[in-house]
Amino acid sequence: MSEKFPNKNVHNAYRAVDDQAAADNEAQHCEAETSYEQDPLRYPRIYVTAGLPLRAELTKGTWLDMARDPDYISAELYAVLGEPVEHGADRFYIWNAEGFGVFDVSTGAIGLDDVHSLELLSKVANGIVDFGPAFAAWASVYEDDPTQFNRFERAYKGHFESMADYVRQLFKPLQVEDLLRQAAPEGLQEYVYVDYAAVGEEMAGERDIVAFPADGGGVWVFEEGAQ
Repeated sequence: MSEKFPNKNVHNAYRAVDDQAAADNEAQHCEAETSYEQDPLRYPRIYVTAGLPLRAELTKGTWLDMARDPDYISAELYAVLGEPVEHGADRFYIWNAEGFGVFDVSTGAIGLDDVHSLELLSKVANGIVDFGPAFAAWASVYEDDPTQFNRFERAYKGHFESMADYVRQLFKPLQVEDLLRQAAPEGLQEYVYVDYAAVGEEMAGERDIVAFPADGGGVWVFEEGAQ
């Protein structure tokens, strides 16, 4: 279990867009001049500038969709902006990011140790598009060890209103409450119940199960022991 993972107590339709929104986004891409102040797209992207801007609109820059192979991203970057020296700059800068959810994209000069690389952001973006925003939470914990990204599918148990709801679903096939009521003395059956919230807290306390606060409410539940 990574000690960095917060022990805190949809995304299936994440990739769906309505026809009107898709048409609006397409119209924006067709404009001759792409404005820095565009409405945000639904897929993860970053805004890269040639040099460090005092004001983004005064510096040559471009939005890059990151849910692609990093080689294609780099090729597009240089095709649009050329070399940094052509703009009197020494390097490219990540100036802004959208669509990465709870994954906090570091801004700054590309290539510095404390700035996310295009390769890492590509992996995170592809994971978000493939699996939904819960992947952003997983990636935020394991960004220093991207090999752990491959464990997401095995570790992720779903989105639930609370940890208690996760435990309730987990116990449902066992019919625990029915068994307890059958074993209870006459007249006490209605008072017998399972404290799912307490069980959830116990599971979280043992660090085997982690509930991460989800965008829009509820929790994303992960089984940390999954390999």
